[in-house]
Amino acid sequence: MSTPTAPRHTTTPSAPLMSAPSVAPVPFGLQVLLWVGVVMTLASFVATVALLVVYFVGTAQLPALFWLALFAFPIGFTLILLYLVIAALRRRRQA
Repeated sequence: MSTPTAPRHTTTPSAPLMSAPSVAPVPFGLQVLLWVGVVMTLASFVATVALLVVYFVGTAQLPALFWLALFAFPIGFTLILLYLVIAALRRRRQA
């Protein structure tokens, strides 16, 4: 006994295809700006954790960790914010 099968192709018209808005590729300089900001922020976070570990273990403290934790965090965030502002301005010009 054979069971009826549904047709493989329907005859209803399909919806028109929507194309995504074209976005220009991000320039290499902006990518570098973003990645340097991210790496600096992560390095600052690691330095902060290392400072806490060094402090609670009671070993000699490294001045380089203090400088990295103190300055890399705000500089990294500033670079990330700069990337966001530039990307928003570029997108506004495209629209």
